[in-house]
Amino acid sequence: MTKAFDLQRLNVPLLAQQNAHLQGTLSLGELDRLALGLAAVPSLEPTAIDTARGSPPDGSVVHWSMAFFESELPALNTTTPMVVSSPRVAPLGQLLSHEHPTLVLGAKARVSLVCQRCLAPFEEALEVQRRFYWVANEDTALALDEALEDDLLVSSTAFDGQALVEDELILALPLVPMHESCPVALSPQLGSSAQDDLLSSRPNPFAVLSGLKVKKG
Repeated sequence: MTKAFDLQRLNVPLLAQQNAHLQGTLSLGELDRLALGLAAVPSLEPTAIDTARGSPPDGSVVHWSMAFFESELPALNTTTPMVVSSPRVAPLGQLLSHEHPTLVLGAKARVSLVCQRCLAPFEEALEVQRRFYWVANEDTALALDEALEDDLLVSSTAFDGQALVEDELILALPLVPMHESCPVALSPQLGSSAQDDLLSSRPNPFAVLSGLKVKKG
């Protein structure tokens, strides 16, 4: 698709009908919530880590792609029946046989973090590859949510694709950033007991997003 588009106002049904493929880049500076998540990574010594981390590099970019098409929903989890409590939810047979707008989202970025074990800065590669289905309304999304493993979104002619990219990158952040093998020796006060305390401390400030499978457009 070569026509100009507004990533923050995507006409999902139309893009799906056109089998559109969009791609581009975003700077980390455009993703305020992700930047906030990077700044709020829990630390053992906040002052020292904030000084070491600094701001994300100006040249840091997110590469993203979106492939839109129409497809039927995958098989439902038969052990979790669909709970219908609204007249706005179509019969199950109709929902499963009807083609829905579908998106395969890809995103990659490198972000600057600080190891919570040795306190040294390091870069983490984030990569997202997710499939989403759009349904007519939130009642339908909620009814299908437990019986369908894939994420459901509410159909929109002005969907914020940039927010979706940002949400998925936030979810891809490590809960506790650490080197696989720290390049510096640990000081005694940052030994196993401090590490155990850290691992049992509060989660990533955006971990709550992992429980949200239904997103409004």
